[in-house]
Amino acid sequence: MRHVLEHVTNPFSFLSEVFSGNNMQGKIYIEVPCFEWIIKHKAWFDIYYEHVNYFRISDFYRIFGRIYESGHLFGGQYLYVVADLSTLRPPIMESKEIISFPSDFLASIEKWSARIKENNSKRKHTVIWGGASKGIIFCLLMERAGAKIDLIIDINPEKQGKYTPITAKKIFSPDKAMAILQPNTDIFIMNSNYTEEIRAFTENRFNYVEIDYGEN
Repeated sequence: MRHVLEHVTNPFSFLSEVFSGNNMQGKIYIEVPCFEWIIKHKAWFDIYYEHVNYFRISDFYRIFGRIYESGHLFGGQYLYVVADLSTLRPPIMESKEIISFPSDFLASIEKWSARIKENNSKRKHTVIWGGASKGIIFCLLMERAGAKIDLIIDINPEKQGKYTPITAKKIFSPDKAMAILQPNTDIFIMNSNYTEEIRAFTENRFNYVEIDYGEN
């Protein structure tokens, strides 16, 4: 079950149906985004309408009586568990498990919007690489802060030539974007796991800004 539970309104009810459908037995693999990574990296762009739930590994230890294995993937952004489905149980929340958002959770909005506004004033392009949910939310909050994004790049041909919701930014293929962008353009990378791949593809001709780990 990879990247399913975060989209389900009631994950325990959903797991209960899986439990019943498998005759109350078997092992289950679950992979979801890691909420603790989001908090640690102040990744406000990872909180969006498509995800109605956010999980920590400790949450699954409350949902299952037996977990065989657990850990993190994709640079810590995802977590996984392998659990005994027969030990599914209603989770009980403990007060010590309550998470508070850092007071500066949204601080980078001001930081990045200031940089983009400076680009706008110099008529210098600002680009987002990644037209999925992170890019949509990043673009939306930048524009709400008065910072204009010029275009979005995505490798998915199903998105290319179309426009983002609300902000109506055109999504370009990497090849078409490279043909119009000036050297040293700021490219905001929505997931730093792809930075080296993007650098190689663009022959290191631009300024690469990693929104989850700082900037290069």
